[in-house]
Parts: sequence; C-alpha cells; structure tokens
Amino acid sequence: MIIELLGPGGVGKSTVEPLLADRLGIAYYPGKKRHDLVGRPQSSVQVWINRFWSVLSNPSLALAAIRLHDGSTTDRWRFAFDICRRERAAARARRLGSGVLASGPVHALCMMSGDRGGDVSSIIPHVTRADVYVRLHAEPADVTRRLAGRLGQPLTELVSHESWMSVYESAASRIASVLERPMLEVRADGSPSDVAEAIAERIGQLQ
Repeated sequence: MIIELLGPGGVGKSTVEPLLADRLGIAYYPGKKRHDLVGRPQSSVQVWINRFWSVLSNPSLALAAIRLHDGSTTDRWRFAFDICRRERAAARARRLGSGVLASGPVHALCMMSGDRGGDVSSIIPHVTRADVYVRLHAEPADVTRRLAGRLGQPLTELVSHESWMSVYESAASRIASVLERPMLEVRADGSPSDVAEAIAERIGQLQ
C-alpha cells in the first residue's frame, strides 16, 4: 500500500512519516529537498544532479507541470524540478509495492495550485497516485508556531502562513475530487505517535 501524507508546512508530515511506516511495517520516502529517496543527506551538487535527472526521467510530467504553472519561467521550472523529484520517490514506492510519502507529488501540486482554478486533471495522469491519501489538520496558530521553531524565525515573519493554510486546504479539496482515491481526514493536534496510530487505525478500517 502506498500512503501519501498531505498538509501545509508545519503540520507534522515529516515527523509522523517514519512513525507511521514503523507502525505499518513498511518503508518511508522522505520528501526533504536535500535528501535522496532513502533519506540520505545530499550536497548542493548532488541536489542539482538529482533535480535534472528527475526531469529527464519524467519528461511528460515536467512538460505538464510547466504548462500548468502560470508563474514566471523560473517558477515554472522550479515547480517541474520539485514535482518530478517527488514523483521519483512515489514511483520507487510503487515499484517496491508499499511505502509512506510525507511530501509526494500530490503535495507538491497542492503547494503550487493554491487558489488558482487551473485544471489539475491534466497533470494527475502523469503522477504515481497513492492508494490512500491522509490530510493532516491542526490549528493554524499551532502549525505556525511549529514552523517558526523549525525555521528559527519569529512568528511575525510567518504571519501570512495561517491565511496560506486555507489556500492549501482549498487546493487539496479540489485535487481530491480528481484523484479517485480514499482521502482520510486526521487531526494532528496530538503527539506524533498518537497521530501515527490514529492514521494506522483508519487505514486498517479500509482494508
């Protein structure tokens, strides 16, 4: 089973990911930008090599991403690099038959789409869809505090994050209707282990 965790930055995806994978007895594939498909840190050179290789490995997805994005040329290519890199992790999980992705290709699509009305159905056929999607929810103020602590920034510099969270949620709801896969809604207010256990229980009810 392939599981992708969705939710805005700071909601707890990366923290819950290994705990959920351990609870289910399957692998996990970190979506961090400076790590490879199995979580090993990468140098700046390795990151750039990985970005270009991801695009070369998924030219159809890269082209669809560039066409979908309505920003500058730089933003279009940045999005193509990002979603193709995440797609490689999702494809690896599919080849191996199971896995948890904290930030897969659909998360990248939610991050980019925001409140745009673009037709995301044009890009969905090019990504590896998970068997189950889990949307993590938490109070915006709590998420912002977590993110501020992670980034080492004062809350005042992240004042727009709370409003952006609603934009992310809007995009996720719109994209969910196109995925045609189960979408579980789980609160992420508790401890990471409690959240992982709650997700595992919900997934068990689907089987």
